[in-house]
Amino acid sequence: MRSALAATTAFTCLPAEAEAHKPHVFAEASVSSAVLDRGEQIGAETLELAAGFEMPAGGVDLFASVYRLTPLGAGHAAFDEEVDYTLGMVRVSRGYTVSVAASWLTYPGEGEDPSLEWSGEVIFDLPLGPTVAGFYDADSGDRGAEFLAGPEWTAGDWTLFATGRVGLVSPGDGSADRSYAGLEASAIRPVSEAAELALFVRADAADEDSFAGRIEAGEVHGYRATGIAAGIGLSIVR
Repeated sequence: MRSALAATTAFTCLPAEAEAHKPHVFAEASVSSAVLDRGEQIGAETLELAAGFEMPAGGVDLFASVYRLTPLGAGHAAFDEEVDYTLGMVRVSRGYTVSVAASWLTYPGEGEDPSLEWSGEVIFDLPLGPTVAGFYDADSGDRGAEFLAGPEWTAGDWTLFATGRVGLVSPGDGSADRSYAGLEASAIRPVSEAAELALFVRADAADEDSFAGRIEAGEVHGYRATGIAAGIGLSIVR
């Protein structure tokens, strides 16, 4: 399943965001060659849409969002469509930022039961922006943790990022744990006062075959231990 909290907090950290501590809305649309998440592939060619709002309340920022993952192309039948509804909060403190959220994960038309996922993230105000994230699915029992960090720098109007990640997922059905690692390069530039364009390429590897090998006629034929994805997105905060 997709990390809705990660998608949401990405919007709230945009340099083009609305003035701090004032209510604002955010939205994003992106298209990618694959969707890699928590050491597995959950989509091939995919359209992702998200929208929500954030508002200050008693020293924290509260947010609500809706996220939709729609498989595209000839291989769309091989992966589930997903719609997530998230409520959460972000608190900025001296030295770190913490986010927590509850997400209702649904799979319309897929015959899969919805589930409630709790997730959290702590970003430390240190060189390379070290971040610790975790999740727990209250229905399936799936749980996991991820650590990521990397430098960022500017080149003209672009802000460039290089991010490394390692993680572990423990399925609630008692099957073997999955560990993974990956690298991501991304670039963001403003296109207006409220909008940014983003480009990324990402490669992940896991200790089990959890990435699609070949997709034909809407079915996955074989899996492998590595996956790669590239995409482009547009984010707006007002």
